[in-house]
Amino acid sequence: MSVAHPHRRTVLAIVGVVIGIVLVALVVPWLVIHRGPPRITAAQLDAQSVGQDGSSVLLAQLRADPHHSGAWIDDRGVLQVRLTTGASTRRDEVLLKGVVSHVVADRAHTYTALVAAQRKVDNARFMLANGIASLGIDEQTGLVEVLALPPRVNDARAAVERVLGIGWSFTAPGHMPTTANGVDRRKEVQPIWGGASIALATSGTAARTKICTTGFSMRTVATPHQYLQVTAGHCTEAWEGRWTGTTWSASGPFLNTALAFSAAKSGYSYAVGSNRSMGDSLCPSTQPSRRLWTCGPGTAEYRRVGGYAGDIAALSVRSAQPYLWVSSTQRRAVYYAQSLPSISGDSSLCASGQTTSTYCGLWVTEPNASALYCDNNACLANPSWNNVHLLRGLTRATKASGTCSHHGDSGGAVYRPATGPRGQQGGVRAVGIISGISTDAHCTVYFTPIGTAERLFAARVVVAR
Repeated sequence: MSVAHPHRRTVLAIVGVVIGIVLVALVVPWLVIHRGPPRITAAQLDAQSVGQDGSSVLLAQLRADPHHSGAWIDDRGVLQVRLTTGASTRRDEVLLKGVVSHVVADRAHTYTALVAAQRKVDNARFMLANGIASLGIDEQTGLVEVLALPPRVNDARAAVERVLGIGWSFTAPGHMPTTANGVDRRKEVQPIWGGASIALATSGTAARTKICTTGFSMRTVATPHQYLQVTAGHCTEAWEGRWTGTTWSASGPFLNTALAFSAAKSGYSYAVGSNRSMGDSLCPSTQPSRRLWTCGPGTAEYRRVGGYAGDIAALSVRSAQPYLWVSSTQRRAVYYAQSLPSISGDSSLCASGQTTSTYCGLWVTEPNASALYCDNNACLANPSWNNVHLLRGLTRATKASGTCSHHGDSGGAVYRPATGPRGQQGGVRAVGIISGISTDAHCTVYFTPIGTAERLFAARVVVAR
């Protein structure tokens, strides 16, 4: 057996160290470059574990893949992800390590292409002419979903296929939503928290009152002591025209005159600041009827949000607190606000309004829907160009049976139960603002994401700590 000379061992050791340093220098940068996207654990998907809802954070990262086609949570709680045929699934599999998921590359269209396809038929006159009530992207099928009035399903299917071609859409029966402003069921006194009943009226001797609900308390970013209550945009606008004498006239919106809480009504004591709306997401259309639509490209509202802003308004109030009424006598603390879109299949949502109080079991069917609204019940049976409104940037959620939102709940809160940052039980995560309801076989609710309100009004939801 030979024995190495001590000097030789020293030289070999030095050479080994040098080689090791070189390998580290080469390998570590390679690992940094090729390690892929940051991993999200199953714990992070738990809505209680982080300030932002984990599934929404994950959805944003999945959609960053140019081959992404759709994602949803199925009825077994498995996160399903689809890519276009031939795309590599490795990126998403790395991203989803630790999450119960199923990634498949078998789709014909990317999510981006589906959004572009939806825009081609997302036109009020086209929708009305062909009996289309609502449009969206069904991520479970990878197609544009068209909900049409039951007698017009075949007309709608043929019209959409003429524009998009075969294999881009499917058509199912549905109904046009109506706004959920209505009759007062209860009267909260100050301070105004989310879920409170509010009476809104035009100024003047012939004032017409609307009853709606507040959603969540907010505070502007630039002026921390400027407090807001967010509600539905159609509550603060003359959705039906302006009230003159005994009828609505097709004139400008409420914002052309003073908007106020109806402090004169017996039993109300609201902490109102300017008595004026701080703005909303609706703009008059260019048509003669001046119907109010979600503000589109070229408007300040669209630029602030980076897209369509749904159906929301902000009311100035003197003070705001991080609470939500869930009944006429019970409140819950608001601990978080979900700034990102909901994921399809999310079945953890609840809603609270002054008419219905609280109910749960809503699940998201379409995170970015457009819908034609009727402004009265007669319109539902015979919609015409002069009594419909096109709202975009909404989320559609459904519930198979049981309690559902009703008239008077417009502006109310969509939320999910949450545990506070210090383990406080019975809290709330703000998700959205109720806009409209659809009277079909299921409970269908349209709402505007709360993240849209935060961007539009440059404000943040007031939260408890």
